[in-house]
Amino acid sequence: MLYTVTDDFVKVAEAQGTIQNSSRVFDIEVSDKPEPNSGIILFGLNKFSFTGTKYIRCIGGNAQVRVVPFATDFSGGGSSVDDFNQQLDSIIGGDHFANDDDMQQAIDDIFNGNSTISDPDIDSELDNIFNP
Repeated sequence: MLYTVTDDFVKVAEAQGTIQNSSRVFDIEVSDKPEPNSGIILFGLNKFSFTGTKYIRCIGGNAQVRVVPFATDFSGGGSSVDDFNQQLDSIIGGDHFANDDDMQQAIDDIFNGNSTISDPDIDSELDNIFNP
């Protein structure tokens, strides 16, 4: 569906999908609620996959926004806070390194502020996780 948005929030009809800011000039705000400065800023020509109710508005002008009813970037682009948390839980929760005590300890150290990684294999694995 194609939306033309102004500074006023518009409720997205789709319950899940991908929002694309078609403007080259104006940014849009995507939020769970119709309150200014409560969501994320989607810069021109960028997209955002989502689930749940969303509201969109243009910041400082008028913009066309396309919404399609399917996700295009849940696997790597940060689609929503819930999706990011699920991915992070999968990594930290042990799905990737359940049998690797060194990696579990390194991850615990990182998030507890005690990181002193000197193992190149662990450093490489972390690079692969956070820089796919």
